[in-house]
Amino acid sequence: MADHSLHDIYSRVLPSYKKVFVVPLIRFSYPTSDYLYLLYKPFFEKDKGIEIESISALRHWKFVWQQISGRDSILHYHWLEFQDLKSMLGMVYKIACIALLKLFGGKLIWTVHNLKPHNKKWLGMHQKMHSWMAQKSDLILVHSKHVIEDVIRYYSVSANKIVVHAHPRFPANIIPKEKAISKLNSKYNYSLTKDDLVLGFFGAISSYKKIPETIKLLNGEKFNGKFLVFGYIKKGEQKLDQQLREMANTYEWFNYSPGFLEEESIPVVLSAFDWFLINYEEFTTSGSFELAHSYKRKIIAPKKSSILDYEGQENVFLFSDEEELKESIRRMA
Repeated sequence: MADHSLHDIYSRVLPSYKKVFVVPLIRFSYPTSDYLYLLYKPFFEKDKGIEIESISALRHWKFVWQQISGRDSILHYHWLEFQDLKSMLGMVYKIACIALLKLFGGKLIWTVHNLKPHNKKWLGMHQKMHSWMAQKSDLILVHSKHVIEDVIRYYSVSANKIVVHAHPRFPANIIPKEKAISKLNSKYNYSLTKDDLVLGFFGAISSYKKIPETIKLLNGEKFNGKFLVFGYIKKGEQKLDQQLREMANTYEWFNYSPGFLEEESIPVVLSAFDWFLINYEEFTTSGSFELAHSYKRKIIAPKKSSILDYEGQENVFLFSDEEELKESIRRMA
């Protein structure tokens, strides 16, 4: 179950491969923060004669036609889920294309990012769809050895089908905290000082991340610092967005800045944080954790899933329950 390079993984299913289709689209305009770009970056930097082509939902037919026309390739799929009726109907088309690919002998690799959809909608349908995907996949990729047993149990697959590939590292551009604070104050009309204890979170805003619960816990512990939250609102999370706006008006130490961050703003935000806090209810991997770790922030996070890879590391403080989380919060003072 050792880490493997993507090239080794692809060669295992198709030794003579020359092309890999990737779903969803790679955001080439975000070369220092897009997970998919960083994952496939070794192929972009080295000329191995391998073509990486990312495709949208509407162009799924392309990997089917490639296989039918006798040009063998690999399909590497990420994030197979739907959130509403419209996307559920689109999923029928996606599944049909994947089924046709396999019918004509195509090779499929699926990365499991989460066992279940975070919004907990249509869990039964997702479990059946994901189990089907797991059975059809030639290999299942995970980013940590600590999630292997969960994947085996949840999808009823053999351990031989699972490979571990490390989560891509985010390049860091750390700037002095005082400079970062100054930029944040100017952009968001904050009133932070360089001496403030700054606790932060950056990532998609979703209910499973328990941000309101964390704010209430910080308040109960008489948190003596500033808590900054940045991130875009996930689909269907408008009520959470409104709740966080109201909490920002209630607690003077809490600042909430919803919306997409330009890539050039990420170093400013991360460099302003002294601590980074994750209090997720359920997850398999966390890109936010990986980003904070690359910026060498002190991190408080749950003792579970892929984060267990970092247990015992300096500046990584893991908690098993709310009491241990409270202890970690007190440690920040």
